[in-house]
Amino acid sequence: MGDKVKAVPDGFHTLTPHLTVRGAARAIEFYQKAFGAEVLGINQGPEGKIMHAALKIPLGDAFWGDPYGAVVDPFGHTWSLASKVKDVSRDEVDKAGQDLLAGGMKKSA
Repeated sequence: MGDKVKAVPDGFHTLTPHLTVRGAARAIEFYQKAFGAEVLGINQGPEGKIMHAALKIPLGDAFWGDPYGAVVDPFGHTWSLASKVKDVSRDEVDKAGQDLLAGGMKKSA
Protein backbone atom coordinates (compact mmCIF):
# COMPACT_ATOMS: atom_id res chain seq x y z
CA MET A 1 0.00 0.00 0.00
CA GLY A 2 1.11 3.61 -0.63
CA ASP A 3 1.91 6.29 1.89
CA LYS A 4 -0.92 7.61 4.02
CA VAL A 5 -2.49 10.79 2.62
CA LYS A 6 -2.13 13.87 4.86
CA ALA A 7 -5.50 14.92 6.28
CA VAL A 8 -4.33 18.54 6.14
CA PRO A 9 -2.05 19.24 3.15
CA ASP A 10 1.02 21.44 3.60
CA GLY A 11 0.02 25.11 3.51
CA PHE A 12 -3.59 24.40 4.54
CA HIS A 13 -5.34 24.67 7.90
CA THR A 14 -7.91 22.46 9.52
CA LEU A 15 -10.73 24.76 8.39
CA THR A 16 -11.23 24.36 4.66
CA PRO A 17 -14.68 25.60 3.58
CA HIS A 18 -16.10 24.55 0.24
CA LEU A 19 -18.68 26.97 -1.14
CA THR A 20 -20.92 26.87 -4.18
CA VAL A 21 -21.88 30.39 -5.26
CA ARG A 22 -23.43 32.20 -8.18
CA GLY A 23 -21.21 34.97 -9.51
CA ALA A 24 -17.97 33.24 -8.54
CA ALA A 25 -15.77 35.98 -10.02
CA ARG A 26 -17.48 38.60 -7.83
CA ALA A 27 -17.24 36.30 -4.81
CA ILE A 28 -13.51 35.77 -5.40
CA GLU A 29 -12.99 39.52 -5.66
CA PHE A 30 -14.90 40.01 -2.40
CA TYR A 31 -12.88 37.32 -0.57
CA GLN A 32 -9.65 38.91 -1.81
CA LYS A 33 -10.70 42.28 -0.36
CA ALA A 34 -12.35 40.97 2.83
CA PHE A 35 -9.93 38.20 3.78
CA GLY A 36 -6.78 39.07 1.82
CA ALA A 37 -7.35 35.82 -0.10
CA GLU A 38 -4.69 34.63 -2.53
CA VAL A 39 -5.96 32.85 -5.64
CA LEU A 40 -4.11 29.54 -5.94
CA GLY A 41 -5.88 28.44 -9.08
CA ILE A 42 -9.03 28.78 -11.16
CA ASN A 43 -10.57 26.17 -13.45
CA GLN A 44 -12.94 27.47 -16.08
CA GLY A 45 -15.59 25.57 -17.96
CA PRO A 46 -17.34 26.40 -21.20
CA GLU A 47 -17.68 30.08 -22.02
CA GLY A 48 -15.22 31.02 -19.26
CA LYS A 49 -17.57 30.16 -16.38
CA ILE A 50 -15.62 29.49 -13.16
CA MET A 51 -16.16 25.86 -12.23
CA HIS A 52 -13.64 25.68 -9.36
CA ALA A 53 -11.29 28.05 -7.60
CA ALA A 54 -8.82 27.48 -4.78
CA LEU A 55 -8.15 30.40 -2.45
CA LYS A 56 -5.77 30.68 0.48
CA ILE A 57 -6.97 32.93 3.28
CA PRO A 58 -4.45 34.05 5.92
CA LEU A 59 -6.22 34.69 9.27
CA GLY A 60 -4.60 37.20 11.68
CA ASP A 61 -3.75 36.14 15.24
CA ALA A 62 -6.13 37.33 17.93
CA PHE A 63 -4.83 38.58 21.27
CA TRP A 64 -5.43 35.15 22.81
CA GLY A 65 -2.94 33.62 20.38
CA ASP A 66 -5.06 31.85 17.76
CA PRO A 67 -5.77 32.92 14.18
CA TYR A 68 -9.19 34.60 14.13
CA GLY A 69 -11.16 36.79 11.80
CA ALA A 70 -14.73 37.89 11.13
CA VAL A 71 -16.44 39.47 8.16
CA VAL A 72 -19.97 40.00 6.87
CA ASP A 73 -20.45 38.75 3.33
CA PRO A 74 -22.69 40.47 0.76
CA PHE A 75 -25.52 38.10 1.70
CA GLY A 76 -25.58 39.27 5.33
CA HIS A 77 -23.81 36.24 6.80
CA THR A 78 -21.24 36.95 9.50
CA TRP A 79 -18.25 34.64 9.19
CA SER A 80 -16.28 34.19 12.41
CA LEU A 81 -13.35 31.88 11.78
CA ALA A 82 -10.74 30.60 14.19
CA SER A 83 -8.16 27.86 14.45
CA LYS A 84 -6.34 26.57 17.52
CA VAL A 85 -2.58 26.83 16.99
CA LYS A 86 -1.12 27.03 20.48
CA ASP A 87 -1.99 26.83 24.15
CA VAL A 88 -1.74 30.02 26.15
CA SER A 89 -2.21 30.49 29.86
CA ARG A 90 -4.97 32.61 31.36
CA ASP A 91 -2.29 35.10 32.47
CA GLU A 92 -0.96 35.38 28.89
CA VAL A 93 -4.49 35.97 27.55
CA ASP A 94 -5.17 38.63 30.19
CA LYS A 95 -1.86 40.42 29.49
CA ALA A 96 -2.39 40.32 25.71
CA GLY A 97 -5.91 41.72 26.15
CA GLN A 98 -4.60 44.53 28.34
CA ASP A 99 -1.85 45.26 25.78
CA LEU A 100 -4.47 45.40 23.02
CA LEU A 101 -6.63 47.85 24.94
CA ALA A 102 -3.56 49.96 25.73
CA GLY A 103 -2.64 50.05 22.01
CA GLY A 104 0.49 48.00 22.51
CA MET A 105 -0.48 44.80 20.68
CA LYS A 106 2.41 43.42 18.66
CA LYS A 107 1.78 41.45 15.47
CA SER A 108 2.84 37.86 16.04
CA ALA A 109 5.51 36.35 13.80
